[in-house]
Amino acid sequence: MAERCDETAHLTARERKPRVSAKLVAPDRLAEAATRYMDCEALAYWARQALERESEPPAEVVRELERRCPGYLDAGLKARVQESSGATREWQRLMLWVADHFFEEAKTEGWFEAILIQVRSHPRAIRTMEYADQCDESWDSELPSPYPSFEDWRRDADSYVELTVN
Repeated sequence: MAERCDETAHLTARERKPRVSAKLVAPDRLAEAATRYMDCEALAYWARQALERESEPPAEVVRELERRCPGYLDAGLKARVQESSGATREWQRLMLWVADHFFEEAKTEGWFEAILIQVRSHPRAIRTMEYADQCDESWDSELPSPYPSFEDWRRDADSYVELTVN
């Protein structure tokens, strides 16, 4: 009976769809895809401050994006589109590009939403997001020089612990 139970029965349609999508993929394949997505998301967080400035991004960011996301900078996505608040949406554009280029199969097969669910609750992804927010605050007025390598930034993000909770 438990095997036939629908654990999504009490969820709204919006909540149910992503959870049902996890049943369309083997658990190990989903876990591998979630890990790859977290790596791509970390890259986007690392590059965000550099990409969202009006000046040219540091060479380190350009090299890493060209290596890990070939074609992204050449696709015209580098053009800055300003929102009414003055902030740009380069981070979102990069993540959409990543989804379209690196997760096309998951999207086509209908289980991309399951990746997002896995990532949103993963401790490493949460730690990375919190570290990125801390970097945004400290780099608000000026980017660090030299800009940290992605590997160094990722290592720092993995060990980040917020000592004061608001």
